[in-house]
Amino acid sequence: MRIVLYNTTSNVFDGEFVQSTLLPKRADEWDKMAELYPEHEIILVTKMPGAYLLDVTGNEIAGQSAKIQYKLVEENDSAEEIAALIRNLAPAVAVAVSTPAFPLDWNTLKDAVIAEQLEKYGVKTIAHKVFTSIAFFDKWRAHLALRELGFGVAKAVYVHNDLFWVEKLNPMISSNAYKEYILYRVKEMTYPVIIKDTVGAGSLGIQIVPDFEKAKEVLTAQSNDADLIVEELVQGEPFGTEVHGVKGKYHVLPPFIFSKNEEGITDPFQSVKFGPVTNEKYHIAQLQESLRRMAETFEFAGCTQVDLVFKDDKWYVIEINPRWSGMTTTAAAAEERSPFSIFIESAVGGAVDYSKRGNLKYTLNFKIPALPDEELERLYNFPHVKYVMKSVSSYPGNEMQYCEVVMGGYDTKEELLDGLKALKEAYPDIVSPLVVKNAEALSQMD
Repeated sequence: MRIVLYNTTSNVFDGEFVQSTLLPKRADEWDKMAELYPEHEIILVTKMPGAYLLDVTGNEIAGQSAKIQYKLVEENDSAEEIAALIRNLAPAVAVAVSTPAFPLDWNTLKDAVIAEQLEKYGVKTIAHKVFTSIAFFDKWRAHLALRELGFGVAKAVYVHNDLFWVEKLNPMISSNAYKEYILYRVKEMTYPVIIKDTVGAGSLGIQIVPDFEKAKEVLTAQSNDADLIVEELVQGEPFGTEVHGVKGKYHVLPPFIFSKNEEGITDPFQSVKFGPVTNEKYHIAQLQESLRRMAETFEFAGCTQVDLVFKDDKWYVIEINPRWSGMTTTAAAAEERSPFSIFIESAVGGAVDYSKRGNLKYTLNFKIPALPDEELERLYNFPHVKYVMKSVSSYPGNEMQYCEVVMGGYDTKEELLDGLKALKEAYPDIVSPLVVKNAEALSQMD
């Protein structure tokens, strides 16, 4: 069977400003996929830099697998043009491998439009639906959809920017009833609250506000030019999980618990993730069944990440990311399979049910300072290190420099902690004491 895996991005790419190094190398992973699924022909359709899918140095592909085919699309190719390219490859199935984008996290939406166009020509696809993609691209739409379906969500207020500032544009208006209503509702909220754009990527632009006076100051700042959500901060235990597969064949992983920073939230650049967690006090079976119902309702396809908080014996859904996420390599390590297998097996099926704890291994995800590439190789070869990714960006407004490490393959959490301590001994200046402390604290929650 010919399988086309496709991936798009709206981001401008310049290797002078962005460097991403992943181990195992992507070419090696594609070799592995060809060997695992020899009865299938794999074709990858992507655009530079092929996030998570290609080995790239500067502005060039550093290496390719000889066992799969590659098709690169042009930077400004439309969804219609990419759909035509895929259709001409005559696939038995086309599988979207949607990845994050910054500052607008909307790659899933374009991939969904491509899938919808392919289906009009009779091409079978595995991709999130357009209605799902647009619902979770817009945080307020997502909030309403989840609330309507009975999922726990934080109390929130939507701020329509044009209405909030309508008196600026219409001299006939002397007072703004909508603004008065918004400030009235925000004043009634329980603090602290989070104020964020409705369509910003990840934690982009998020402000944690301690009281109403500060919230009013933020909302009435003249610099505001986007719709906003004011949301009560659910101060509980932060978790995340992923849902893999397709309608009727979902793998809903038990959740992973995240460390918190001093503000009581999960910092994506400092967080430690541990799991899977199966402590009965968290009602894991009920959570999995609830997320399965969500997946069936929204027809998730491939990979979907869910951010959660557990508070007062109740689960709250904080965010849904229907795409490859910062948790995907961690979830795959727990499943003891490649992240690429998540998408391929969504098309060809698999024998293992990863919803069951007995089919998963203890796994840990943490950050360290960025290392030279030769040191990355040495780190990756350390026992039980499953994935290493270095990310360096000097784009204005998106500067970052760190390495992400995933350790896994452990039958017990004690073995995991021993492995982390051994890594700390080997890299005393790189693995911080805080990582070890957080890992130990998180393991005690299970």
